[in-house]
This record gives sequence, structure tokens and C-alpha cells, in this order.
Amino acid sequence: MASLDRFPSTLAQAVLAAFLGLCIASCGTFTLGDDSPTPNRSVKRRVYVNDKAPNDSLRSDLILRGVKFVLQPNRSYEFALDSTARTGDKLKLFYFKDNVPDLYKTLDAASNGTREVFSFVSDRAAAQFFMVQLSTPDGAQAISSLRHVSLANASALSSDTLQVRLMFIRNLRNFPDSASKAAFAKSLFTEMAKIYSPLGIVLQGSIDIIEPLAPALTFPFSNTYVPLPGNRAPNHAHLYIVDSISIGDPASGLVGEVLGFAPREVVDIDNHPESRVLLSGRIKDPVSLAITATHELGHFFGLRHTVSTKHDFLQDADFSNVEDGFTDTRFCQLDIAFAKQAAPVWLEPADTKYCLRIADNSCSNLQCDLTNLMHPVDCGSRNQIRLSPQQITFLKTNLASYKH
Repeated sequence: MASLDRFPSTLAQAVLAAFLGLCIASCGTFTLGDDSPTPNRSVKRRVYVNDKAPNDSLRSDLILRGVKFVLQPNRSYEFALDSTARTGDKLKLFYFKDNVPDLYKTLDAASNGTREVFSFVSDRAAAQFFMVQLSTPDGAQAISSLRHVSLANASALSSDTLQVRLMFIRNLRNFPDSASKAAFAKSLFTEMAKIYSPLGIVLQGSIDIIEPLAPALTFPFSNTYVPLPGNRAPNHAHLYIVDSISIGDPASGLVGEVLGFAPREVVDIDNHPESRVLLSGRIKDPVSLAITATHELGHFFGLRHTVSTKHDFLQDADFSNVEDGFTDTRFCQLDIAFAKQAAPVWLEPADTKYCLRIADNSCSNLQCDLTNLMHPVDCGSRNQIRLSPQQITFLKTNLASYKH
């Protein structure tokens, strides 16, 4: 997922007026071109590695349609089903070949009476999408006996170093020359390092200036993938600064400018073109942009908001995911969130799905953890920089998983 922080000073006032007092932030997951299913196998649900959210919607699709996920090369995984004494189930594992799911392996489960666990390793040369479908002796009747569905790294992984590549794209009004770009990058990396240091993560930053004399780019925030110039560096998360990011799709119901966005759980850290963070060059304050960038990188490595907004539910098509599933993050009821519905109506996800981060009176809710970096509401306090121990472990685990 991805989110946006507010514009500073006078620009914030103009944007807030345009949004009728709301500052919109985006949070998105991408359905990528290399995993498009065939018409007779429409795979709509995705499971994220190490995700703790309930993901109730996955149970039905796991048997009837299949669910998809990204595997990193040469990493060991466990696909687990919280179940009561199920036996005889098999898990069919597919990879996508020419956009068509092709059977890769059929797996037997190891069971301890409360969980079924299917273990596997990807021997593909690069990160890519896979799909699984559960084959059960009792067919669709098994859906009612399944509980939590999860995908996790099987081996202990952890990394305490994050390398980021800051890409300045084309002419930027606020950073017109290489000196101003370099100075801003230094300040931004300093502020980001201040956020990561208490988490036990060392930030290493570098920059690249791409086509500086080309016309300024207003990046269109929509369902259509837009390529960007520049060469990517191995083992770096890439942050692209464009002149501005606009929402111009009337069908989205959103109008205005965006400060940054990223997919939730990227395909790989450096090579896949949509595995990136977009940031707006309108933010001249390195402190504000550092919070936006680290929040987006949290989504980049798979972290959810601590509590879901209504838009989060819709983009995930799962109303069970009211919070992130961690036991040490505080759940609170936001005005912009709602509880699980008994019989939700699933929305057909678009090619690119987004959720919103909103700045409003939810910041007065004292039951919420307003200092957490992944809290969905931007309270403009500059102190939303903390992660819980479980969030930190998750972040370090997924960071290590993406490295070569």
C-alpha cells in the first residue's frame, strides 16, 4: 500500500481546499502484466509474504480459483492453513508461463493437528508470480473448515541495511540544478536515517540525475503503468522524484495532486519496473518528504496500515482486514474505517488498486497510535516515525528476502 503526506505551508492550503478539507494519500497494490491469468482461470486474490492480516477472502479462492503471490529465487517458503485436523489435502503450485498458469509441483502437507504446512523453494532465476490451488477430498465443502491462510519465509532472515537510489527525473522546478539536487538529497538521506536508526536499520543513499534538461514531468496517477527513464542499481530500492504527481482520472473520484505512492510488496527490489516509489518534487521540506518516503518504503516491503480505512478494504477486496494483524500495534476505530461486514460485496479489482490516507479529525482519536509510521492518517505532527517491534522484525525480514 502507499500513502501521501500533506503539502507544507501555503501549498497545503490550496490542496486542502481542492479536497474539501481532505488531503489524499494513495495506497496501492499492482496487478502486474507478467501474472495475467487466462480467461478460464481468473486469479483475483493475492497473498503477501509474512502478512499477518486475516485475509478471510483467500479461503474460498484458494479452492475455487487459486491465489497468487511473489516468490524470490532460492528462498524457502511455507504456505500454511490454520485448520482442525484436515488430512489428504494437496497443494498445486503453478508458475506463469507466457501469462498462462503452468503446473509446477503438487505438494503434500505436514500437519500438527492445528495447521497444514506446505513447504517449497522457488528455483526460478528471478522473482516472479506463482499461484496455488488447494485440492481437497471434500471439494468446496472444505472452505468452511479453513481458517487463516498465510505465506511466510521458512528460514530466519534479517537485514539491517537499506540501500536507496534517489532518481531525479527531468527538470524539477524546486531543484533546478545539480547542486540543489545534491544538497536536497543529502538532507533527505539525513532525515530518513534519523527515522531508521532507532529501528536498527542503516540507510545508505545515492543519487542519479536523469535527463535534467527535458521538460518537467507531471506524473499521471492512474491505473496505467507509466515508464520512467534511468538505469537501476542492484540491491537498491528506487525512489523517483518527478516534478509533480497528478490525479486526472474522473472515474477515480479524486482530483488534485499526490505527494507519493508505492505498491504494497514489490516484485523485486531493483529490476522490476513497477517496483518503485514515486515522490513529488513539490515537497521542498526534507523532513516531510523523509516521513513520506519511509512510509512508502514500509508499503514497498509489505507493511500494511496499522488500521484500515474504507478505501483499504475496497482495494484489498477483503473486509476482514480491519488492521495489520500485529499484536503490538494499537487498533482503533477511525471515522474513515468500518468493521467487518457479514456479507460484503466484493469489488472487481482494477489493474492498479489504491487506497487513501486522509488528514482529518481522526487525529483527535486518542485511542489511536498517532506516532506510528504506518498509521493511515497524517496528523501533520512530524512525529509519526515509530514502528513496533513486530513491525521492525517484519521489515527486516522482508528486506533480507528481496536481496540477492
